[in-house]
Amino acid sequence: NTLYLIIFTILVPVTGYLSDQFGRKMVMGSGMLGLVLFSYLCYYFISSGMSLSFFIGYLGLAVLTALVIGPFSSTMAEFFSTMIRYTAVGFSYNLGFAIVCGLLPFSMTYLIKMTGNVDAPACYITVCALVSFFTLLTLKETRNTSL
Repeated sequence: NTLYLIIFTILVPVTGYLSDQFGRKMVMGSGMLGLVLFSYLCYYFISSGMSLSFFIGYLGLAVLTALVIGPFSSTMAEFFSTMIRYTAVGFSYNLGFAIVCGLLPFSMTYLIKMTGNVDAPACYITVCALVSFFTLLTLKETRNTSL
């Protein structure tokens, strides 16, 4: 986890900068499609038991999630007018994460138990990334737009 956090922490500002240059939809969409295509492979590498494979799997997940999370804060802020931005972003972000992330350990444990597959969380990530990608397609690109 420490390795993931170090790589992720370095990459988040980089991907935020990239979203300023190329657009939020392009950067986040790349990360989401990458998660759709490679999350299962990353989980497979992580669970392989080999050090190099473990590192490659963690590196892959760190890069792909940083592509989504880097532009996320500015994307959230762009949903709301400046009059309510702080309250609206703070409330929606924290409520969403409390519900989803609060239930995630239970949900993933249940999913693994029901399927008998320890890589089942990778399937969950794939489905979530796919739904997120199609949702992202409905958003307006705000690069080079005055808010």
